[in-house]
Amino acid sequence: MCDNPEMVFKIVKSTKKDGRDVDGGRCMRGSDGRLSSSEDDRGRWSTDVEITRDELLGLLQTCEGLTELWFDSPRFLLPLSIPPEMIPPAVKRRNINILYDRLNGLVYRLSFEHGQWKIHGQRALDVDIFERYRQRADSSLYVVIDQIRSQLQQEWWLQELMIAAEAGVMIGALSLDESFDTVADNSQLITLTSGLTIPVLQTVQELDIWGTDINQEMFIKILSYVKECPQLTLLLFEDSQLPDVVDPEQIPSQLKQRGLEVIRRRVVEDDACFRDRQLDLGSGRWDEEKIHRY
Repeated sequence: MCDNPEMVFKIVKSTKKDGRDVDGGRCMRGSDGRLSSSEDDRGRWSTDVEITRDELLGLLQTCEGLTELWFDSPRFLLPLSIPPEMIPPAVKRRNINILYDRLNGLVYRLSFEHGQWKIHGQRALDVDIFERYRQRADSSLYVVIDQIRSQLQQEWWLQELMIAAEAGVMIGALSLDESFDTVADNSQLITLTSGLTIPVLQTVQELDIWGTDINQEMFIKILSYVKECPQLTLLLFEDSQLPDVVDPEQIPSQLKQRGLEVIRRRVVEDDACFRDRQLDLGSGRWDEEKIHRY
């Protein structure tokens, strides 16, 4: 095991080295050479822990007995990729498992051959990633991208979405929390306020857009993007300003045939409820408000 794991796990609260606590991060290693680091209490965290490419490679080289390195918190920000030529031959020969569990139901493994992250496994999602979701017991991917996250954290979420879609993993919901900016004219890209883009996702089932002002033109562009996502059946706007009436002639006919639900939601915390209105895709008008208590 490394002599100074705290040099890599910078702000984690307590490290265990062969069963005893040392300064640094919560880090566990068994006799089989496996090393893992996790967050003990999510509420303690105030910043993400970025582990650079050099730090990760240095750890792999100095821990000679290491067979598996497991990061099980999205607060660890690992490199999006590592050029294969930078990975030392000795590390490749040892075939160390570098696993990254971002608490979204998927575990990723770093491929030394390509220097890219690949899906290693899938586990049941027993609890929500964020308090916004009620408990679920499925293995879909749920992602929230908000504007307060760092650029690297947003890039990680986007990479995960693309990895999952390419692997055929269902994306239960993609939520854009005050991070939506626009849709490209060709309807193939969503641009975030950070400048990053989200391509058409073949397996996304729900798209949520929160806290955004959207005019008639942008609303139609969003519908055009949704049309390109074949599995998407729910479009939810929460606490967003939307057109009172949508021109039905501009609503893609494919969405009407698909049975897409378009919901505008207003959360009323004082009444512990949210108020929903569904868009009638035939008339372009919003139905009467329905109250749901939570």
